[in-house]
Amino acid sequence: MKYYVSLGMNCDPARHLEDASKRTVSFPFDWAVTPMSAALFHLETKFKFFMMRHHLHANAPAMRKLMVDDD
Repeated sequence: MKYYVSLGMNCDPARHLEDASKRTVSFPFDWAVTPMSAALFHLETKFKFFMMRHHLHANAPAMRKLMVDDD
């Protein structure tokens, strides 16, 4: 069986894989905003430091509209 792993700076790769019915399992970077440098770091260190509090960074909430409102 082939597995497709979504990597990217946002959720688009996972969404495209899901839309194409190629996303059959979940992986650590799915649906997460992950800089490529962070993804490579975790892959190179075999996830030794993955999800450790001092490695997590909270971004300020983005002000985005979920719907377009004509009013």
